[in-house]
Amino acid sequence: MPALGHSRRLSAAANARLGSPDHLFRVKWFSLRALESDIARHRIETRVELASELPPIMGHKGQLQEVIINLVHNAIEAMDTVDGDRILKVGTDLSADEEIAVVVEDTGPGLSSEDTIFEAFVTTKSHGMGLGLAICRMIVERHEGRLSVSSADPRGAIFRVTLPKVGLSH
Repeated sequence: MPALGHSRRLSAAANARLGSPDHLFRVKWFSLRALESDIARHRIETRVELASELPPIMGHKGQLQEVIINLVHNAIEAMDTVDGDRILKVGTDLSADEEIAVVVEDTGPGLSSEDTIFEAFVTTKSHGMGLGLAICRMIVERHEGRLSVSSADPRGAIFRVTLPKVGLSH
């Protein structure tokens, strides 16, 4: 039942009014700090690559932190299933069209199907409910952003959250 309660809180948060401008660095930093002990316990090497001088984004800091925490937590769990190097890369960048992105990349087994991973009740975990990524996508879209996934080479997954900077709207 705790997962269902967490899902309800995330869903309610997605419907909340968007907050004030914030810097993605601060949002990402608090999210990584929240999972620091899990990262250490699972012996995962973390590589953080931040773009310099990113403009602020308009958004609800708590909602965006939940998205990043969920993506990083999923990456930790995915890497727990593989032997070899466990590397978590978390980065930010500014695209040519002035959108700000957070990228979470892992060296887990990767995804067999990228098409359905964001649908509700679709899960790759034996203990998962399949709501986390669906709710993450809903939160990101409420912020006028996009959440996408691709395969990493030679293995793993790359999740990309793209958000408009303050003053840029789709």
